[in-house]
Amino acid sequence: MPRPIESKKRHGNRVLILVVTTFSIVGVVFLVGVLVASSKLSKPDSMFPLESDPHLPPQRLRRRGEASHSYLNTDTSNRSRFCAEWPKCTLPPREPSYRPLCDLLKAWSPDDPNVPRGGLTDALPVFNYGIESERFAAQSYREAELPLVLEGVPELDATNARWTDDFLKAAFASMENSKKGHKYKIERSIRKGHFLYYSKGHARSDWNPPTEMVGNLAYQDYESAASKAEKHEGHVEGGLLYLTISASLGGVTQWVLEGLSFLKDNKYFRVNYPAAFHGINCRFGMKGIVQAAHYDHGRNFIAMVSGHKRYVILPPRACPALELLDKSEPTARHASFDWADEAELEARQGQPFCSAEATELVLGPKQVLYLPSYWFHYIVSLDKTVQCNSRSGNDAGSSSLIEQCMRSAAVKAKRGAGW
Repeated sequence: MPRPIESKKRHGNRVLILVVTTFSIVGVVFLVGVLVASSKLSKPDSMFPLESDPHLPPQRLRRRGEASHSYLNTDTSNRSRFCAEWPKCTLPPREPSYRPLCDLLKAWSPDDPNVPRGGLTDALPVFNYGIESERFAAQSYREAELPLVLEGVPELDATNARWTDDFLKAAFASMENSKKGHKYKIERSIRKGHFLYYSKGHARSDWNPPTEMVGNLAYQDYESAASKAEKHEGHVEGGLLYLTISASLGGVTQWVLEGLSFLKDNKYFRVNYPAAFHGINCRFGMKGIVQAAHYDHGRNFIAMVSGHKRYVILPPRACPALELLDKSEPTARHASFDWADEAELEARQGQPFCSAEATELVLGPKQVLYLPSYWFHYIVSLDKTVQCNSRSGNDAGSSSLIEQCMRSAAVKAKRGAGW
């Protein structure tokens, strides 16, 4: 019989071998797992893990291999509501909180497409159409002729999903091949990224338009240029393209009317007055485009199909302070200078312009902005955008105020200046 000590040694050796073998197997399994995971990470699919980016707000993460600008430019996830006890606190309807215009423009330069790191507070009430109490509150604001934002609009949600790049390419290709003509126009900016409506009838021989028509470009050319601008970090200046399509009843633009029928019917705002339908205008804009501050005569229903735009808005009573161009000018009812020009802002410190009441918001995908007649708006495209709008009727009260303002010395003094 073996001795007890030798038996214990043999038993200890077997235990040691078993432990070493177990750890070896675990190590091999772990190594195989790492290799498999690494091979998956090298594939460009939707399973990329998330990594921290020190240039992003802490609550937003980007995927490894994904450009940071896709989140950095337009993050509004940390916004605060218009008021606390929602939606009860929104009634009775009231105007937004304002800041001095120059303070607002200096705090976030219009040349910067990145939403400030601290986020934004909802300057306007953002109502959900699918909730009855919010729907009632939204209608109250509309009837009070105050701006508001509406989301949860079923037709707009569906159009956002449907109007993919492939869908739009096919829709425009069909129009381009139609005998009825393109039904759209493409403009190129000449003065930085600014676009503004101008009247050819008021153009002088010594006046140069801020944009030029580009007649030899197709939608595919616009889309290619817009995609390149999308990848550019920071502000894009000069040579930007702006595509506009106007959809009336029938014809090759029927796909616009079908996707945005609520703009034609004023379905979600119950506008209780007779008004002829003047069509839907859709604007396809590149990142960095700036639409100079101006007012529109009609009530404006603005639907953001995709992308993000920054709106700086001011009430009609701000008109005398804004140094608008005279009615005789080609770009009448627009600002007479570039609001992003720091030297221009500095020169107006202590003047009515800098103290004008202003507020701002970022309008994102699947949201509708209601902007009453004669409210001023200054717009910056933060990324590639598709935005459509329809106008209907106007507010007689604000009309008389604006007419008086446009006849004032403050406006006439700017004759011959500006764009």
